[in-house]
Amino acid sequence: MHYSQSFNQSTTTSIAADVTLTTQRSLQVFDYLTYLTIVENSQTLISSSYLLLFIYLFAHIPYWIDELSFVQFS
Repeated sequence: MHYSQSFNQSTTTSIAADVTLTTQRSLQVFDYLTYLTIVENSQTLISSSYLLLFIYLFAHIPYWIDELSFVQFS
């Protein structure tokens, strides 16, 4: 089959424009999903860090109070 040159150019231009728009939309969606994932993971990391800090302090403060209560300072 033989197509005219103008048909091929317009079709190619149209397909390229559609692919460009689709790629831009998918990148925008990907960027937004990536942003949401990073924010959610950051909040989870911060919450976990606070929980670990609380557990550490809850366990070690009584230990050090007990240890230091027997120390005789001269």
